[in-house]
Amino acid sequence: MAILERTLSCCIVFFLFTILSACTAKDLLRYGIMKPETPIIPENIDAIGYAVIDSQPGPSYEDKLLQAMRKSRSEAYTLLVEQVYGRRLALKSRSSVGGEERKEVSSSIMGELFGFTTVTHGIDGKLYSTHLSIDAKKAQEIHKYYRGEDKDKRLWWR
Repeated sequence: MAILERTLSCCIVFFLFTILSACTAKDLLRYGIMKPETPIIPENIDAIGYAVIDSQPGPSYEDKLLQAMRKSRSEAYTLLVEQVYGRRLALKSRSSVGGEERKEVSSSIMGELFGFTTVTHGIDGKLYSTHLSIDAKKAQEIHKYYRGEDKDKRLWWR
């Protein structure tokens, strides 16, 4: 019986040794974050702004339509600037003695865009829509310019 237990324990040790020796450092996979060979930039950045015509202020349909045109264009501008420059968020949380917690979230967008085009605009059912587009490479150049990364390119005649 003792011989059988020794033989079995030797077989188990041999089996574990062969399994563990098969896992060498060469066989391990190492993962890391790598930059893509080609940057992932879309060709165009698009934004569509909508406004409900009937909910706009004004005495007549024409006045409401003009307000909806302005509102949809403003919303499209906001969405386009947000995609290029991003949105800044601030969160404030306050607690009172009674345990009541009050949270305030504010956001802002700031940036200037040049070179965008109006793709389509018009009445779409009860909505007025404006579709704006900008070349992504041009937007990236403008973004770098305003961040100060291209100081050599800041010439007044360009």
